[in-house]
Amino acid sequence: MTDWNARSRAPILQSLAAAVLGAALLGAPRLGEAAWDGRQAVRLGDQMRAEFRADPLAEEHVYSFFAVEGTVFSARMAVLPGADGLVTEIRLFTSNDVEVPLGAALSGNRVRGFVFGETGDYYLRVRSTSGTGEYNLSTKARFPRVVAGSSDDGSFGFDSLSDVLMSARVRAPRGSDAAPVFTGLDFQGGAVDLGAQNGTAKLVGILLPEDAAYTLSFTSGAPSADRGEGPGFGVRVTLRNVRPARSWSFGHTEATSGTATENRAKWLTSAHADHTAAAFNNWNTTDPPAVPTTCAKCHSTPGYRDFLGADGSAAGVVNSPAPIGTVVDCDACHNDAAAALTSVTFPSGKTVSGLGKEARCMVCHQGRESSVSVESKIANAAIDAMGQPIPGFGPDTVSSKINFTNIHYFAAAASLYGRDVDGGYEYADPTVSSQTPDPVTGLTPRQPYDRKFAHVSSMDSCIECHDPHSQQVRIDLCATCHVDAQGNPVADIDGLHDIRMQATLADFDGDGTREGTWHELKGLQDKLLAAIQIYADQVLGQKITYDPHSYPYFFKDTDGNGVANGGEITRTNGYSTWTGRLLRACYNYQFAEKDPGGFAHNGKYLIQLLYDSIADINSAAAVPDFANLVRNDTGHFDSSAHAYRNWDYDADNLVNETCARCHTPDGFLFRVTYNVDPTIPQDLSSGMVCESCHEEGADFGPNASVRAARRYVGKAAFPYPTTATSTQINAVTVTNGAKGTVAEDDSLLCLTCHVGRASKLTIDAYLATNPTTISFQNVHYLPAGAVQYGNRAAVGYQYAGKTYAGRWDHANGLATSTTTPAAVPARCSYCHLQEGDHSFEVHVGTECQGCHFEATAGASSFRKGRTADYDGDGNALEPLKDEVSAFAARLYTTIQNYAFTVRGTRIAYYSESHPYWFRDTNGNGSVDVPAENTSSNPYKAYDAKLLYATHNYQLYKKEPGAWAHNTHYVLQILYDSIQDLGGDVTGLTRP
Repeated sequence: MTDWNARSRAPILQSLAAAVLGAALLGAPRLGEAAWDGRQAVRLGDQMRAEFRADPLAEEHVYSFFAVEGTVFSARMAVLPGADGLVTEIRLFTSNDVEVPLGAALSGNRVRGFVFGETGDYYLRVRSTSGTGEYNLSTKARFPRVVAGSSDDGSFGFDSLSDVLMSARVRAPRGSDAAPVFTGLDFQGGAVDLGAQNGTAKLVGILLPEDAAYTLSFTSGAPSADRGEGPGFGVRVTLRNVRPARSWSFGHTEATSGTATENRAKWLTSAHADHTAAAFNNWNTTDPPAVPTTCAKCHSTPGYRDFLGADGSAAGVVNSPAPIGTVVDCDACHNDAAAALTSVTFPSGKTVSGLGKEARCMVCHQGRESSVSVESKIANAAIDAMGQPIPGFGPDTVSSKINFTNIHYFAAAASLYGRDVDGGYEYADPTVSSQTPDPVTGLTPRQPYDRKFAHVSSMDSCIECHDPHSQQVRIDLCATCHVDAQGNPVADIDGLHDIRMQATLADFDGDGTREGTWHELKGLQDKLLAAIQIYADQVLGQKITYDPHSYPYFFKDTDGNGVANGGEITRTNGYSTWTGRLLRACYNYQFAEKDPGGFAHNGKYLIQLLYDSIADINSAAAVPDFANLVRNDTGHFDSSAHAYRNWDYDADNLVNETCARCHTPDGFLFRVTYNVDPTIPQDLSSGMVCESCHEEGADFGPNASVRAARRYVGKAAFPYPTTATSTQINAVTVTNGAKGTVAEDDSLLCLTCHVGRASKLTIDAYLATNPTTISFQNVHYLPAGAVQYGNRAAVGYQYAGKTYAGRWDHANGLATSTTTPAAVPARCSYCHLQEGDHSFEVHVGTECQGCHFEATAGASSFRKGRTADYDGDGNALEPLKDEVSAFAARLYTTIQNYAFTVRGTRIAYYSESHPYWFRDTNGNGSVDVPAENTSSNPYKAYDAKLLYATHNYQLYKKEPGAWAHNTHYVLQILYDSIQDLGGDVTGLTRP
């Protein structure tokens, strides 16, 4: 429907819901049209066009309006060409469903000169008595323009429509020396600002905002008791209507599926349509009965439209209380203002932009509190009446200024967007407390938390997972990917509770079972509530209990049984011994409790909140089995990892373009799609997502015989400098087999990142331009693919005159040629995706043990096929990992000796801090933390030899699987590094 700032006035009666169920009006689509539900708030004078499709008397169209006593009303209904035998009738009713006789004013489908005898809410009911087709309903109205009378009590009442300019004057009785002036103008929804005209005897051009009964207030201004001879103070009000007539056309352009009838039927089953719910009736007994501005946005259609500015008011604020009796109906979401909504601001002050239709959901489903409000309440409690910090105030200080802070209900968007909007209470991170506070929230740096949960692209918004009209989860779509605990496609809510993505493997709640995310969350919730009760009892001396259905939710546990009993669930028994630590934990408990779909919206964000709350309490009162709990996932999906957090405090809050290729899903996708790195910074991320490696729209179905299609990468290049020649580049570039053939190697997906960032080529180029002032060159992290390709990648520094192993082809041994993709057993997925395990950890199963019978202690015990005692310790049967580590230990000693005896400055290595190599200022052989691992203490006395050796040692440290990926290659570069520095290679065997 098209609505030019039409202001809904009266609620449509719920008793009409069944009657209008059949409405399916499909007029010509126009901008802003929506699936009509058969009813519309209008104003007399508007023109309506609609269509009857249902059987006679089965479909009703209802037009509600507000009428002022004395309004003269006329209407004409005309059946439009193309109708099939359509015959209509028109009737007038009060808001109480009492028919108003139109008498002689009604002739057929025409109304002439009907005068309203009372001010109030009415509706026109239009029905078809036969046939189908379109009609026009034209209305006209002449509104009362002047209301005059007298008053003795300083007030004067009148009724008016909205968007009317009012002028008024007040005069003293005849013979009086009084000088009356106006002092106010009120209506049920509030007061009208008179501006500079307040305190004058004449008002001009005051805009009336609502259809309502208004009351003018005035003072007599009499200098004496002389009231003169008149009957009272005379008041005259003049009203001028300034709202133009509207034209309404009802269509279906925004219907997501089916007809308006089907969508309305779904809506009637939803919580949005439940007129009996407390969400729509909580204010029925207030005085006056109205939904206050602080609640109206989400608990009434007029309030929601007011917030959007769909009623002509300023957007972003509710200007007036809303009438009781409404629900969230079609008019809330289907209007031009809602259609234009693309961003939503959350209680924390953070804004999410670039949204589609899901923005309409997020306006309300965001909660009402955040980390900001919780932290603010605690901070205010720490300040005394003079504005000074209270000495000794800490997290366990009881304060009357602290009480429970409620997130409110169904804050699904706050869960979904996680740390992007700070909806949960996110704990501060003391390790980065020196970083600049957030410019929007003012909060000091927080612990790492997951950002928006990224589902597959086709199911990544509210209305893709939920039917927009019924709000029900589209379980049939979930079943295309997800299975229940029995391995069957999910079929109901309980089945959804069993969902557990391949990428999340931890036993978060520590119960010994890796179960559905819902169950993991429930386990953590139970443990948090138990921890809260331990803390309240042991630290605060007042037991606490919880009831999810009754405000204020947390109560004194007077009988000490741990559960909320009937006599305890009263407002007067609300828990009152609050501390900052308790508030934070209880807020997060409620946050998880009041989003029952949180396990799907952003399960890991909620897990992190619950874990951190338990950990915080554990620091004050021991929580049983706390050590068994797990906060984070591993590898590609560990949002707390440095690989995804390194840029959190950069000024632009983005991942720079040189890093985005491997540290953001979007940057990675850009690289694999175009074979070039992104050229602009990318958004921060919480790790990789399904469609990083799998094709968009891939079949993630539960059928085990179907492997979700992986993206095809045609080429992967190992590190080379910007000065490299085409010959050099081609030498370190691997070309994939043809897509879809047996030669296709999806390891090239992994090689996109796992190739390192420094190599022999880059180091030689660096030294060519920096022969004397030399700095450490970092190979970067986990360059497993480059190590596997050995001399082809040359990621280690390969010394002149030496030969180096080629690609390790696993069961095939060392490949003599790397012009073709790796053999199947040598592909990354063969070892790192066993049975679809997306932890990417190597698990030695029956397939591995068929060859590696010696692997009794996991992959780290592999030895097969190597008979040499490489490290010369007399043990030719020890794991390859131990052979390699002995070489590395010898190299580290050699590096330290060379640095001191040849370069004159002692050196030590620390793997956790860049640039890794530091001056060993006290000569103890290791880096003292934090005294020596500082940016002001890097090792700088490099020459070329020391640079080569430290690079190769770093390659060993940052590629922990090098001993398996290419044993010979890593032993060769370590051996040659020792030898080049003049170190002792006695007993060592270079393969």
